[in-house]
Amino acid sequence: MTVQPYTLREGVPEDGEQIMDVHRRSVLTLGLSGYSQPEVESWAAGLKPSGYGHAMTKLGEVFIVAETECGALVGFGSYRDNEVLSLYVAPEWARQGVGTALLKTAEARIVEAGFQHSRIAASLSGRVFYERHGYEVTNRGTWKTRGGVVVARLDMAKVF
Repeated sequence: MTVQPYTLREGVPEDGEQIMDVHRRSVLTLGLSGYSQPEVESWAAGLKPSGYGHAMTKLGEVFIVAETECGALVGFGSYRDNEVLSLYVAPEWARQGVGTALLKTAEARIVEAGFQHSRIAASLSGRVFYERHGYEVTNRGTWKTRGGVVVARLDMAKVF
């Protein structure tokens, strides 16, 4: 049995700086599998540590963070009601189970809240990951990034 080198906990507004760092690095590196350099730069534009605290305290988003023993955040996800709103992993921790652990935790909480399905507006770079976890594309659309560039996105859903 392998011991995971991180633990999951609920995020707090004071995590904003580290959440932003993971978010930015993940978009700029892992996002390139589905988008161009100008698109990921626009996607990562305008991130602020205070934005995550605002989402937690004012918008009702629940954040889950993956934290190492030394207190470094290596991934995070957020959800509200039955929608997974974000899921990002530090590039050096990609494909090591962090994203899966975050998603499964969010899904378990969504089910505990009484929902029978989950949904997500996914990036093109996240499609394979979500399909591997039982999500299906329900619609194709676009999203205007914080930097003002319109990029493709996928609406996906999973029935529990």
